[in-house]
Amino acid sequence: MPTLDQTIESHHLPWPQAEILAAARAMATGGGFAPTLLTTLADPHTDARTIIDSIQHAPGIALRVLKLANSAFYGRAGQVDNLDRAVQVLGFDAVRAVATAACLDRVLPASGGPTVPSSRELLRHSLATAVAAQSLAAAVAPEHRADAFLAGLLHDLGYVVVQRLSKGDASPEVLRFHADCAASVFVSWNLPATLVQSIQHHHQPHKSLPEFQILARILGAAERLAADAGHGLSVEPVAADHWPLPELAFESDGVVALRAELPAIISSLLIALGSGAPGGRR
Repeated sequence: MPTLDQTIESHHLPWPQAEILAAARAMATGGGFAPTLLTTLADPHTDARTIIDSIQHAPGIALRVLKLANSAFYGRAGQVDNLDRAVQVLGFDAVRAVATAACLDRVLPASGGPTVPSSRELLRHSLATAVAAQSLAAAVAPEHRADAFLAGLLHDLGYVVVQRLSKGDASPEVLRFHADCAASVFVSWNLPATLVQSIQHHHQPHKSLPEFQILARILGAAERLAADAGHGLSVEPVAADHWPLPELAFESDGVVALRAELPAIISSLLIALGSGAPGGRR
């Protein structure tokens, strides 16, 4: 069976590995966060104290976590005045998710390119996929619930890398390497194999290593729901019959309800992040 690194190296990417990693470094530097913070947030073995200490060393991220924790979305306006309180009120997994969303929002470019998603489009799509993935995981694989949200947030970050490498004018043939670029970057950032594999293979879950296929299938199904809810990517059409999650019927009551609720949930999250209201960052 191939190792994680071999599954990435077997792909003939259009750019040398060094160029991909340099683009990722520039993306992180420009966004004002250290990849080590994302690695800490994504590690399922990291305890609450380590998470809090790591966020506190990134004041911009900490501020956004507190802002989101005090938002109407979480129903705790004015009650969360420090990160320890955020963990007490929201729970450990929610704080991890909020901080990761803040990291994602900071690394997205101010604008897209002729063939690359805009920052607003990519943020909406990532949030919708994350919310849908978390809900689907709760129904079919509860042990992956927290990882599903993180994977949904990060699954298309490869588009940002591709945009930097192609100077905003990537062809469809190049865009199809976005998942492999993301996986390559995430391996260099020491993200867990569960996230790397599910993100790399969310379009073709059967290519994932067996132990990671359930999360890859959840992610693929979540992307379909995001598209159905009006938050798909124009550069990444999802087939109308693409539903890789036989454990939960597409027309089941839970899936139908989730599809209907997604637009309102995403609007609330965007406002809470400061990205969906007048005067927001985007």
